[in-house]
Amino acid sequence: MFTLIVVVSVALLTGGSVAAHRLNQDVDWYAGAGQWLGALGSLLAAGMAL
Repeated sequence: MFTLIVVVSVALLTGGSVAAHRLNQDVDWYAGAGQWLGALGSLLAAGMAL
């Protein structure tokens, strides 16, 4: 089930990025969102380690 969720999510993000590039839209917010998610994951991992 987890694999299916990951595959569908990646496919949606890839399709959305390709469509946005073709429409000349800015997709730089993906990088910012990824950094925030990475930071949240790091905090959760540190909390679990403690």
